[in-house]
Amino acid sequence: MKNFVLLLALFTSITLFAQTEKVAETPQIAIKIPFGETAIVEGYKITFIEVIEDSRCPEGVNCVWAGRVHIKISYLNNKGAETFQEIIIGQVKGDEQNNSIITINPTLQFEVLNVTPYPQYNENKKSLPYALLLKKILPNE
Repeated sequence: MKNFVLLLALFTSITLFAQTEKVAETPQIAIKIPFGETAIVEGYKITFIEVIEDSRCPEGVNCVWAGRVHIKISYLNNKGAETFQEIIIGQVKGDEQNNSIITINPTLQFEVLNVTPYPQYNENKKSLPYALLLKKILPNE
């Protein structure tokens, strides 16, 4: 009986302690845009239109450098003005670093998190079901 009371007291104290902890950050949700498709965010239509280059080193292969993925997107505002932007994630020898921020206007920016899937050894990249993962940049970031 003493063991039961001790176990109950321990469980209660752990439960009460766990409920007082606060989450440090609000989790953010990534926006997934499959190749050739459009997502509408705050009145803007963002379209993943082209994979210009995917030279990322495939998994299971030893490469001299990691490579990069170079894509093209477009965004269309509610007035019909279309803008094109090229995004580079990663780098090849001698090239610029990442260019992975999309600035639609001063208050609406996105960070490109990833282009999926990551290439595999002996895989035909032309047939991959590419998708773009974006995260909205909050004003205080």
